[in-house]
Amino acid sequence: MSFAIASSLLLSGCASQIAKAPTPEPEQVAPEPIPARDFDTQTLYALLVAELAGSRDRLDIMLHNYLQQAETTQDIGVTQRAAQLANYLQDSDATQKMASQWAALEPGNTQARYMAMASLADIGRYFEAFEHGRYLISTGNTPHGLDALAVKVSRSNTDNDTLASLYSLYQQLTKAYPTDAELSLGTSFLAYDNGQYSQSLAAAKQAHTINREYEQAYIQELRALSKLSPADAQKRLPEIIKRFPDNSRLRLQYARNLTESNLPAAAEQFEVLLKQSPNDGNLLLALGLTYYQNGQLDLARERLLLIENAPGQSSTARYYLGKIAQQQGKAQEAISYFSRVPPSSEFLPAMARAVELMHKHERADDALQLITGYQLTADNSYQEALSQLLADHYRSVGNKTAAEQAFNEGLRKFPRSEQLLLNRAMFYAGEQRLDDAVRDLNTLLAINPDNPDALNSLGYLLADANIRIDEAYTYIKRALELTPNNAAAIDSLGWVLYRMGKNQQAIGYLRQALTLMPNDEIAAHLGEVLWVEGEQKAAIQTWKDGLKLNPDSRFILERLRRFQLLEGSNS
Repeated sequence: MSFAIASSLLLSGCASQIAKAPTPEPEQVAPEPIPARDFDTQTLYALLVAELAGSRDRLDIMLHNYLQQAETTQDIGVTQRAAQLANYLQDSDATQKMASQWAALEPGNTQARYMAMASLADIGRYFEAFEHGRYLISTGNTPHGLDALAVKVSRSNTDNDTLASLYSLYQQLTKAYPTDAELSLGTSFLAYDNGQYSQSLAAAKQAHTINREYEQAYIQELRALSKLSPADAQKRLPEIIKRFPDNSRLRLQYARNLTESNLPAAAEQFEVLLKQSPNDGNLLLALGLTYYQNGQLDLARERLLLIENAPGQSSTARYYLGKIAQQQGKAQEAISYFSRVPPSSEFLPAMARAVELMHKHERADDALQLITGYQLTADNSYQEALSQLLADHYRSVGNKTAAEQAFNEGLRKFPRSEQLLLNRAMFYAGEQRLDDAVRDLNTLLAINPDNPDALNSLGYLLADANIRIDEAYTYIKRALELTPNNAAAIDSLGWVLYRMGKNQQAIGYLRQALTLMPNDEIAAHLGEVLWVEGEQKAAIQTWKDGLKLNPDSRFILERLRRFQLLEGSNS
């Protein structure tokens, strides 16, 4: 760039250097050309070289020369130009040094004060920065940057002693300037950081009492109020939105809060936001999901279709479009959406749904092709789950040999996979291969002794086989300690107590498990213990209720045959 262009870009007020400061930036004005000075020959030569370097885009040489001459000459004009050039080049150390020198040479220059204040804050020298702010407020300069300084402090990892000392300084200054809204807001920020939320709330209210259009003060009020009373903050939020209807950040917060309690109202707020930003993919996604959660499937679909191919939202959009199609009975459309969810947080649940639907609609070959295709292309982080999905696929089509091979191949790649070990154990248990199942569960527990599913499964298998009962009881008790409300583990405890001859205790646990998780297998267990205890009517009713849950329950039908309650049973 030419030196003329570079010079125009160098001039920025220093308050703008504090990121996202709530105060407006001071008016930016072009600097005065450096007045002629009676510089010595060496200085004049260095400055001419600097100007020539700037015209040739060698701002590094330009800065070097100006820094050197500013230190040597202590000239205001040279120092000003050095500070502005360092600021433009984002050299924080040089900016701080030159801005501080400029302010010392020309104490009444507000631009020098602003730049020194901001550059000192950027490197954590907050007390020195505060002194510049104190000078600016004392001389009637607005903005003075003290609120911006407080924001900078709040966003840094400042130690507690520094926070407390700065807060004390702000409090003292507030007494001298009680009607300065920006100072009150800065005090609120520091009170908040010091954990004094009531004082922070009071200072924020003071700020917007002084200036009723001070939007940042209302936001800070909400922030402090949410610490003192989240419910009151929720009530206050719509009032502030009404005052500042174009504040999209506040409205978005309000809409998200409403999704937990009032979905129609949340949708209304998202619609308002969408009118303000019609092409915002995140808003379209949020609105689509809100409609979906509220059961408004057509409206959800309408919004989600708009972002079906959007890079940042397509995965979630396609997943929920698939769920909508599935709920509306459009199986093939659902399969299409689920199959096109790329690797993401929704990828695996989408794959599971796609494969399940393909099996239901006699598209098993397509399911196999989908799984194996992603095994070739998907990231390694998905491969363990894809191995499980492949094994489940083969089990669904009745190919037990291929299912076992899929498990084996998956465990060859992921030998410490708790999920694959657990599921292969359950596969072996279903095939009456108890020794293989127990071996896998013991391997799993060697990897993770506190895996509650493995503990419960091992204890249940031993109890069901009526072997090593005391050991089975120990496993199940440990599983319950880890997951106290686990209905499956409570059922297992009831079953092992039955094997131990403690039938009344068993009935209590089995009834508790059945209440927590109505299930035909638990009903089969409870019915058997009731029958053995002579409570035949209660047992039969329990089994009838279980058959309502699953008319083809192999667990209940086996008991009915064993106790000769089905026609054709041996007498």
